[in-house]
Amino acid sequence: MNRFEGYYIKCNNNETAIAVIFGRAKSKSEKKAFIQVITPDKTYNAEYNYDDFVLIKEPFILSIGPNKVSFESMSVKIDNIEGNVTFGEFTPIRYDIMGPFKYFPFMECRHTIVSMHHTVSGDFSVDGQSINFENGTGYIEGDRGKSFPKKYFWTQYNNNEISISASCAKIPYLGMRFTGTICIVHHEGHEYRLATYLGARLKEFTANRLVVKQGKKRLEVEVLTPDENMQQLAAPTHGKMTRTITESIQTTVRYRFIIKGKTLFDTTSTQAAYEYSET
Repeated sequence: MNRFEGYYIKCNNNETAIAVIFGRAKSKSEKKAFIQVITPDKTYNAEYNYDDFVLIKEPFILSIGPNKVSFESMSVKIDNIEGNVTFGEFTPIRYDIMGPFKYFPFMECRHTIVSMHHTVSGDFSVDGQSINFENGTGYIEGDRGKSFPKKYFWTQYNNNEISISASCAKIPYLGMRFTGTICIVHHEGHEYRLATYLGARLKEFTANRLVVKQGKKRLEVEVLTPDENMQQLAAPTHGKMTRTITESIQTTVRYRFIIKGKTLFDTTSTQAAYEYSET
């Protein structure tokens, strides 16, 4: 059975960010586990045996060779990268991000969010340069299935006050295609969710802009520097990591969230993560 599974762990501070992907992929012709590390300047890759990928969901513990991530910490050692960071308490979402779609068979890709926000402390060494994440913030999500959608928009940002994960994709299902969106916003202790299964409607869906409206809620995302710091990543197609996508973990993005005509926040960050693909 062709399939992939991966978890995306992002750490950032006010100046920079690092994201680590723990994953595995399996097809008729090959199977492997892998680590991908994304920095603002470069991507690093390491491959392992498929069975080196060991996942325990409760409590969350994932390891590939000497690399490990859990509720408490993450340690990574590949190529010229070595990192050891500890995490504060995770902030999960209220219920499964897929909503009722979690029960639908034959979905191309299933998404999960492990933590919208947590504190990060510790250091990474990248090509001999030290990066300190004292008083940093973190985010963890996961994907599994056969392939990434052909067309999709994804962005993520968090600080000590706001956490946002917003995505939209053209989704194939049983010979049909529909456009779906899932957005989570954490602000001042409240969780807001805009999703296709809750009646959300897309007003704009381009490489630079995503606008989602659900009842009296409206989320506007504008990517101000879409070509900034884009790095190449391997992505799954029918269980094989043969597709190339690009991601920036240090893009300038403006987020505006409105409820009943009142703007809850209008913020621009240079430390946002961003992907867009249309292949």
